[in-house]
Amino acid sequence: MVNYISKSKRNIFPVIDSEGILEGLIYVEDIRDIMFHQELYENTWVRNLMRKPIVVVNDNDPMQEVMNKFNTSNSWNLPVVQDGKYIGIISKSTLFSAYRKQLINITEE
Repeated sequence: MVNYISKSKRNIFPVIDSEGILEGLIYVEDIRDIMFHQELYENTWVRNLMRKPIVVVNDNDPMQEVMNKFNTSNSWNLPVVQDGKYIGIISKSTLFSAYRKQLINITEE
């Protein structure tokens, strides 16, 4: 896990089972101290580090529902599932950027 995280620019990592079902999320801020202490690796388990997601976005959720999920969870990033299987993470900032681009396109027409 440390090897994977150290090479990534992400700060949230999904934990999925062998069937692709989302089990939880690991946040870099929660494991930063452990990452720099190799002596802790042997007695540290992913299941003890992950957080169960408060809210999950389904791939067919309408945008209004997605925004409501962001607002009610007070999150900036939410996992996305399709039929219970993890397919990605959506960020509020990415949505805002896409929305801004659409507004610019509409006003230019």
